[in-house]
Amino acid sequence: MKYLIGVFLSLAVILGIYYFFGPPSSYLEEKEFRLEPIKIGFVGSLSGDSVSYGASVKNSIDLAVKDLRTQGRLIDIVYEDSKCNGETARAAITKLIDVDKIKIIIGGVCNGETLAMSEIAEKNKVILFSPSASSPDLTGAGTFVFRNIPSDSYGGYVLGEILSNQYKDLAIISESTEHAQSLRRSFLEKVSKANVQVSVDEIFSPDTKDFRLIFSKIKNSKAEAIIINSQTEQSGGLLAKGIRGAKITLPMFAHIIPNGAKFLEIAGKSAEGIVFTDLPNIDHDNIRVQAFLGDYKKTFGKINDPEFYMAASYDAVNILVQAIEKVNYDYIKVRDYLYNMAEYDGLLGKYSFDLNGDVVGVNLILRQIKDGKIEDKNI
Repeated sequence: MKYLIGVFLSLAVILGIYYFFGPPSSYLEEKEFRLEPIKIGFVGSLSGDSVSYGASVKNSIDLAVKDLRTQGRLIDIVYEDSKCNGETARAAITKLIDVDKIKIIIGGVCNGETLAMSEIAEKNKVILFSPSASSPDLTGAGTFVFRNIPSDSYGGYVLGEILSNQYKDLAIISESTEHAQSLRRSFLEKVSKANVQVSVDEIFSPDTKDFRLIFSKIKNSKAEAIIINSQTEQSGGLLAKGIRGAKITLPMFAHIIPNGAKFLEIAGKSAEGIVFTDLPNIDHDNIRVQAFLGDYKKTFGKINDPEFYMAASYDAVNILVQAIEKVNYDYIKVRDYLYNMAEYDGLLGKYSFDLNGDVVGVNLILRQIKDGKIEDKNI
């Protein structure tokens, strides 16, 4: 009897210590270890020609995951390489859905791969969130497709609006890629509504090296300005250099690509004076932005790609984790949460999403190359 009384007294003391001081640290560590992490998939270009963009997106996602883990939130990212290829991306998202049982995916990095995945995402009720795919065709591509980068149609619209107020006749030279053609369509739609003539509307393939016929058409036209609408910095730089080399002095305009180092390297002095629409600056006075960029540089050595994509990728992880925590892994509710979300205050600033999953509140800016440097310009 005395033995039983002693056992009960011992248990009472142990329980008292447990409830007064809390569970021992070893138990907490084991409990935290057993917590099921939030699993998110990624599909993007981790090899191939667009690897630099894919790498900066992946690096930024990794930093977001690291920061969330310091807050006690466990996140696992399952990475799949798409090589910026539609078919490869389809296989990757199918694997994430069928094998890894993942219902939320960040990607793609490129337009084509994101469009290729959107149908599969919609069919399987999987959220697809891109921080860098800007194709207008993604608008309305599915009720589970979101992005926090402005559509290229917005870039074409802004260019069309600006030039319609300055010129009566224009020339546009467009690469035969999905990205460039999307911008071309929205641009032509905007200027046609303003009754502006487009006397030269030429399309070239990515491997084109000789633009003399196009330049001849421009010289023989009444065009008052030229829009360089290329997919890559290299093709855009070659165009700008060729235009000035052909003694064409018309003002030149573009969308985003003149901001790249490769464009400036190839175009050289021919880039002088080019005006272009561009993604907005991220606020370097924001202490969170400073911390992110400092951590990125410390971790990965240097920053080569536009900071916008990096910030958008970091925000994407945080937005999705916030949504999951709010609605407890119900992916229909995650989608609805994103549609109805109050303005998110992230590295890109404050923004939300419309009923097409497009970002609202992130606007393009105007820039100009002056004395070999890029300067902001009032719209």
